[in-house]
Amino acid sequence: MTDDIIDKITECLQMVSEDFRGYYNVETGEILWISELGGLGEEKLNELEDNPDNYISLPTRYDIDEYSMMDEFAYQYPDAVISNKLREDLCGRGAFRRFKDSVFRFGIREEWFKYRDEKYRELAEEWCVRNGLVKPRTPKILLTAFKGTSSEKVIGCFNEAYRRLILENDKVISVNQLISELENDRFDYVISFGQKPVIKDKIYVECSGRLGDTEYETDFDIIRLVSALKHNEFSVHISNNAGTSYCNNLYARGLKIILERAYKGRMVFIHIPFEKNISDLNDFSDRLIKAIQELEK
Repeated sequence: MTDDIIDKITECLQMVSEDFRGYYNVETGEILWISELGGLGEEKLNELEDNPDNYISLPTRYDIDEYSMMDEFAYQYPDAVISNKLREDLCGRGAFRRFKDSVFRFGIREEWFKYRDEKYRELAEEWCVRNGLVKPRTPKILLTAFKGTSSEKVIGCFNEAYRRLILENDKVISVNQLISELENDRFDYVISFGQKPVIKDKIYVECSGRLGDTEYETDFDIIRLVSALKHNEFSVHISNNAGTSYCNNLYARGLKIILERAYKGRMVFIHIPFEKNISDLNDFSDRLIKAIQELEK
């Protein structure tokens, strides 16, 4: 039922224009559309005026900032040439037309539509929660770790409320495993763990992954994550070097795939020490669980 309401409001938000105002009937779930230009009949206005408590006004076109959606899409697009061109398109008069022309010319129209649809759905969900139509949803979290590492042992301590994915130590297979999970479910957060040599009782939060000359930056709320980790007495280092092997490959390709396929979740990679460099594995895991739980509030 929750998804049905959110889907319905998402569709309505995409129909909003300068000429119409939408109102949601909390009793029937129906949408009442009122023309700003008039001419749709007095009965609709009478219904709204006679039963104001039954209706909630939908966001207007001025409340829906599609320009920002375009700007975010352009900024995050992994191909630097396309990204720069789209950002140029958004400067000055005629920005929407130029942007849409370029999206069509570059053959990325479906990518843009998926990204835009996801943003509209996020707006719809926020509106539904704000107006008491649905309860705030507990974030859905996917935890990943590489097989046979300290990270596998740590995520094994999390309860079954978290989806846990153990990755093969293979660059191609591990990425395919991640893609399969993302295609089968909607996750708010993807938190991937790997082990890092040398460090002891410390955590490295990675801000980006790299494929060749291209760097992919996460849009995960790093500041909030670091704050939660420090609150649980971890020594934390914010890093821009996810390594050169499995960890970096998974992270960079994961960020690239999430962007290109417009998956909902935000991804972050966390490096923890080898097991021999963790003084107390149980205590380390318990504090990490508490830190992740803070992100759900």
